[in-house]
Amino acid sequence: MRQNEDSYFSEPQFKRLLQRYIKARHEGRPIYMDADELTDIAEYYMTNGNEDKANKAIELAVSLHPDSIDPQIFLARQEMFHDNLDEAHRICDAIGDQDDREVTFLNAELLIREERFSESVEYLLGKYDALDDEPDMFLYDCACIYLDYELYEEAQVFTKRLSDDYPDKKAEAEVLTVDILMGQEDYKPAIPILNTILDRNPYDIDAWINMANAYKGLSSYPEAVECADYVLAMEPNNRKAVIVKAYCLFHMGQCQEASDLCDTYLQEHPEDAVVLSLCGSCHLSICKYETAKEYLETAAALGVDDERERIHLYMQLAFALSKLKKKDEALAAVDVAEGLINSNDKTETCLARGEIYLNNDDTENAVRQFLKALEYCKDKKQTFLTICITMMDADLIEDAKEMMTIMLAEFPEDRERMSPYLAMCEYRLGNKKEYLDYIKLAAKADRDTTRLMFGQLYPNVEPEEYYMYAYHDYYGCYPPMSDEL
Repeated sequence: MRQNEDSYFSEPQFKRLLQRYIKARHEGRPIYMDADELTDIAEYYMTNGNEDKANKAIELAVSLHPDSIDPQIFLARQEMFHDNLDEAHRICDAIGDQDDREVTFLNAELLIREERFSESVEYLLGKYDALDDEPDMFLYDCACIYLDYELYEEAQVFTKRLSDDYPDKKAEAEVLTVDILMGQEDYKPAIPILNTILDRNPYDIDAWINMANAYKGLSSYPEAVECADYVLAMEPNNRKAVIVKAYCLFHMGQCQEASDLCDTYLQEHPEDAVVLSLCGSCHLSICKYETAKEYLETAAALGVDDERERIHLYMQLAFALSKLKKKDEALAAVDVAEGLINSNDKTETCLARGEIYLNNDDTENAVRQFLKALEYCKDKKQTFLTICITMMDADLIEDAKEMMTIMLAEFPEDRERMSPYLAMCEYRLGNKKEYLDYIKLAAKADRDTTRLMFGQLYPNVEPEEYYMYAYHDYYGCYPPMSDEL
């Protein structure tokens, strides 16, 4: 099985198969199933992180069907994923039918694992040239293998071949092209292709999800939310749609709405660590630190697979604990995050520790950490600005403004870049004229940051309109047209 494993595992046919297997195991009865059925069950358990149960299923498959290829492929891939490449090669080489398509794919993956990428492409193209049976699907599966490994240039080789050699497979080639563009974070050209796919099938959930993520990648959050809403209308608890919509609502400053969306999803899926982490971030943004801590601690206990998300989770947890004056626990969370970072650059963790000390009235240690961050960092201006923002978060608004004023005197060209933060300082200090000056500049300078910082003050309003609404709040009327331009 190469594609759409998740959807296959959700099908009634597989669910009945799995239940028959589980019931027989539970009752201690002998089980007879075909090799491919038992291999699918083993794949299911591996996909869900239960290797012990996967091993029992595959052991049964081998004992019942010692000459079957499927269980041997599974065992070889299992060794491969544990980086036991010699053992994987041994199992693969012992398979009788070396021309079996899955054996071909396994050999290619072993070459990929050994970082022999060009050789793997040549090997697969050689096999393709000798094929008589479904060569178009062979090309499609080859592209999917490289997509799995995020090798987009190699995936493009087989996608182009599929498109060139089989014009009737244009739809499949378009789907692959979208996956390649999305993986390369080249979102803009993906959108017209997705529109073509949706013209063909307006109910294509995968296409709507990709469209939502493309708009999210372009920071076009309202459009992304609209796409996610189409999915949620078809599948009210679609995980991917919930995540992209909540993320976009968060970045639009609608953190309570994002949190409510996550909470609704979590009622049915209470152990989804990614959604728990996202919900925790939403509560952090609306200063519900105790609630945020509970969500983030639950997510940390369950575990998040993606390393970057895991680092972010512990940094967010550290921030929540810091705000709750739990200094030692907060510092311990930063230590965990630092241990996950595959780099000697400790700028981010030094800044986090500085913020924790600042939130806990230990200015001396905060300054030490900030100085360390400035030693580690590659971008001193950005790090200096981050320190100013940290001081704002710690309610040291006058100090933050003073530091930014010093920075502006040194780097006057950064006035626009700093305008959202200076706008917040002036707003918090009640300086009406200065606030209006900076909020007017902020949307032009950094639309996303401005929306994130002021979205809760001006909900359902585009950042370009914040100045107009702020002016109205102060003076009871909208600014003259010439003033808006």
